[in-house]
Amino acid sequence: MKKLLTTHLLIVFLAFITILSCKKKDDPVPVVPDPVACFTTSKTTVMVGESLTATNCSANATSYLWEDGDGFSNTSTDRSIKYNSAGTYTLKLTAQGNGKTNITSQVITVIPAMGYVTFWESGTPRYNITTVTIGGVSRQITIYSPSGITACGGTGYANFYLSSGNHSYSATDGTYTWNGTVTIGINNCVKFQLQ
Repeated sequence: MKKLLTTHLLIVFLAFITILSCKKKDDPVPVVPDPVACFTTSKTTVMVGESLTATNCSANATSYLWEDGDGFSNTSTDRSIKYNSAGTYTLKLTAQGNGKTNITSQVITVIPAMGYVTFWESGTPRYNITTVTIGGVSRQITIYSPSGITACGGTGYANFYLSSGNHSYSATDGTYTWNGTVTIGINNCVKFQLQ
């Protein structure tokens, strides 16, 4: 009986050793990659009030935090932004995943909203050149267009590229004087006729 018990214990021990030896000791531990923050922007220089799109290209992330650099933040995947003031901002994306974070950023330059104005005359040419002044900057009208003008920026007209809003102007040809206000819109062309 003692021999039988010893034999059984030996068989159980050998079976246990066999089972343990079948388990692979080198099974790799699954590796979850760290997040990598990445985004592209539609522009790096925009005017005040102009839309900017940031497209997320991050990898291995499960959540995102956008910081616009102007006090606003958002947790969406992609981002559409409008800045309200001119300046330099750092747009930052934090990608989070696997208990870790990764951050990337892009500098965005915001310039004042601008527009064009072209002053022109349609009257009979007078042998005097008309000078138009806005904000201390003077330009001259050297040609006349009886039938009008079709676009801003033509040669011979008084052309200005100004921030959007109202601007006072004065103009004179030595005989006549004009004074008033012109309103500039964002990316607009204002064709202003002196009469």
